[in-house]
Amino acid sequence: MSWQGAAKVQDADAGVSLRLTFALLCAKCRSLLDTQVSNQLNLLKAEVRRLRSKAVCFAPMAESAPLRIGLIGSTRGSSSQLTFDSIKSGELNAKIVVVISNKGDAGILERGRTEGVKAVHVPCKKGTPRAEYDATVTAALREEGVELVMLCGFMRIVSPEFCREWEGRCINIHPSLLPKHAGGMDLEVHKAVIDAKETESGCTVHLVTEEVDGGPVVVQRKVVVEPGDTPETLKAKVQAQEGPAFIDAIKARGKHCLPVRGGNPERRLFKRTSVCGNCGREIPTANLVSHSNNYRCPACDEVIAVRDKESHVEQWTDGARLLDAVGRRDAAMIQCMAAHGIDFCSAAHPETQDSVLHAAAGLGDVELISFFMGYGVEAGGAAMTLN
Repeated sequence: MSWQGAAKVQDADAGVSLRLTFALLCAKCRSLLDTQVSNQLNLLKAEVRRLRSKAVCFAPMAESAPLRIGLIGSTRGSSSQLTFDSIKSGELNAKIVVVISNKGDAGILERGRTEGVKAVHVPCKKGTPRAEYDATVTAALREEGVELVMLCGFMRIVSPEFCREWEGRCINIHPSLLPKHAGGMDLEVHKAVIDAKETESGCTVHLVTEEVDGGPVVVQRKVVVEPGDTPETLKAKVQAQEGPAFIDAIKARGKHCLPVRGGNPERRLFKRTSVCGNCGREIPTANLVSHSNNYRCPACDEVIAVRDKESHVEQWTDGARLLDAVGRRDAAMIQCMAAHGIDFCSAAHPETQDSVLHAAAGLGDVELISFFMGYGVEAGGAAMTLN
C-alpha cells in the first residue's frame, strides 16, 4: 500500500525552506526520508552561511510591506527631507519609523516630530565607550523594527560593533565622489576639490563599514565645478543632490541589489594605514591628508573640525553653562567640563558673582561642595549657607 504526500520543512533563522513531494510505503521509509530531509536541510544551512560570509543580499520586499527606515543625525538632517516627501507622495514604499540624535537640540529631531515620527535623544555621557553608546542606539532601532539605517550628518564615528550589527543595512552620505577626499568634512571637502582644480564633484551614498568613508559605493551624483565656484557655492550644489542620492539608494535597497563586501575593486587599494597625529588612530593612508583636518577631543570623544577646536573648548569652559549644570545637579556635565579644563575657581554668576561653591551650598549638596573644594575652590562664606 502506498500514498502520495507533501511536506514543507524550514529553518527561520537560516532562511532556508524545502518543499517536498513524496510517496511513502511504510513507517520505516518515512523515518528514512526524515533523516534524508534533515541532512539536506543541514547542507543547505551550511551553504547559506558560506554565501553570507562572502556577501549579504537583501531579500525582496513585498509590495505591502514598507521598508522601515531609521534616521540618525547630529545636525539639521536636511538631506532626509526628500525621503519624507517621497514617502508621503507614494514614490517610495517605505516608512521612517524613528529619528535618533546624540544632540538634544538637533534639527533632525524637530524635523522628525514635525513629520509625526518618533524622535529619540540618546545623549552620550563623557567616558562612555563607543560600543556601549552604539548598543543603546541599536536597541532603539530594534525597538522600532528598523531594516535600513540612514546616517544624515551624524558627527560620530560608529564602532566596529555597530558596523557588524548593521552590515549591509546602514548607509551614509559623503560630500565628494569617493574615494576622492574621503575622511574630510563639510566645507573643507569642497575647498579641497577647488584647490585640486577638479572639474566635477558630487556626493556619494555608501555602505557603512569599519573603514571611515571606505564602504562600497551605492550611488553617486555629480555636479560641475565651474570657474569662480567657492566652497560655499559648491556645497550648495552638492547638497541639492544629497536628497535625490538617498532616494536612489533606498530604491536600490528595495531591489535587493546593495553590495556589502567587495564593491569597487579600486577601494581595495586604500587598505594600508597610517597613524593620525591628531587622534592617534590608524586610518587608510589615502585618507590621511583630509582626515588630519579633523580633531578628536580627548575629553568628550567628539570628532570636530580642527578650525572649530577653540570654539568647542570655549563651549565646555563657559562659566554660565557650568552654573546652570550646578543648578540642575548635572554631575556628568560638570565632570565633562572639568575634563575640558574649566577653571572652577574663577567661574562666577555674571550678575550676582556667586561662585560655584555658593551655588552648591545653596542647594545643600555636600557632595558637590566637596567636589569643588577638591579642585581648590575656596569656601569663603559659602559654607555658612549650610549652617
